[in-house]
Amino acid sequence: MESFKQYEFCGLCKRNHQKGNKHVYQREHRAKVVKRISALSAQVAEAKNSLLSQPELTRLISAPEKVWCPLCQVEYSRDARIAARSAKHLGVVAHVSSNEHRRCVFEFCREQRVGCELSRGAVISDEEYQSIYKRISERLLEHECEESIYVQEEADKIRQSELRKASILYWASKQPAAQASSSLADPTDSRVDKPIPPWLMDNDSAPAPIGPTLQDLESKFQLYHGK
Repeated sequence: MESFKQYEFCGLCKRNHQKGNKHVYQREHRAKVVKRISALSAQVAEAKNSLLSQPELTRLISAPEKVWCPLCQVEYSRDARIAARSAKHLGVVAHVSSNEHRRCVFEFCREQRVGCELSRGAVISDEEYQSIYKRISERLLEHECEESIYVQEEADKIRQSELRKASILYWASKQPAAQASSSLADPTDSRVDKPIPPWLMDNDSAPAPIGPTLQDLESKFQLYHGK
């Protein structure tokens, strides 16, 4: 019976094998190596394009989104803080430019027997990271300037509106009471086309009663009884 010590486990292929060092040269295994490095390289390229073209800066910092580095086998934050803002994808370039990441990439390539030129897209130099960070800092200053201008414009609109309201209230308080009362319509004024209350009507202008009066009822009662 064969001993289990003769088998080795491959983390990429997710299976045991007895090929020893020859396993890393098999076509299926090398395809998985290239796929893992290419996936990280694509992620780094997307982060760089986003940061250099139109970086997303947010003031509200929520729970950071975590991403997985397939070469370092560690989890890290996708975004990173710069000043009082959060820059999307800045954590990705910060991670792939670290010394620990470069060491893990070198070890991965050495163990898998692949050239380091295959992993160039999965690593960022210190100079490139500093260039990206400088670009983000400049965009942050522009963003804060634009935000300050917008806030100032909105504050000016509110200030002008409050001044107009205060001016109207001031001139209204300066008007004499007689002038203010004269502006109210007099209900007894004939020029006002409004219904006149009964207590302000003259006797001549009183409206006709609705229905029979008491005198009408008495006259009908006398006629009925022949009186």
